[in-house]
Amino acid sequence: MSHTDASSCRTSAVRVQRRRTAGWRLPANTICVSRPSRFGNPFDWRVEEGVSDADARRIAVDRFAEAIARKDAQQDAPAGYLGGGVPSSAEIRAELRGRNLACWCPLDHVCHADLLLSIANQEP
Repeated sequence: MSHTDASSCRTSAVRVQRRRTAGWRLPANTICVSRPSRFGNPFDWRVEEGVSDADARRIAVDRFAEAIARKDAQQDAPAGYLGGGVPSSAEIRAELRGRNLACWCPLDHVCHADLLLSIANQEP
């Protein structure tokens, strides 16, 4: 299973795309996980060269997944890390389980929020 595959997630929580439209508000039960929030992806997909945008987004999400795994194993973050604290899987589950997650990424693109939803709502 790819790090970006959230299909094994058994929850009604969804990813929400943030908007700058006048009057738009986060829906109820929704947490913002875009940068610079605590759950923002510290790997910027825009720095990848020589790959498509879709592949660059996938690489950034995979790096974030690796950083979370390293945090869980108490190892240093992988190369390309922009800084800030990477949450552990336990912290993700404790704070995000059952919540909708909002990011700026278009809903038809890979996003780290999909990874967070998958981790947050895994069966124990």
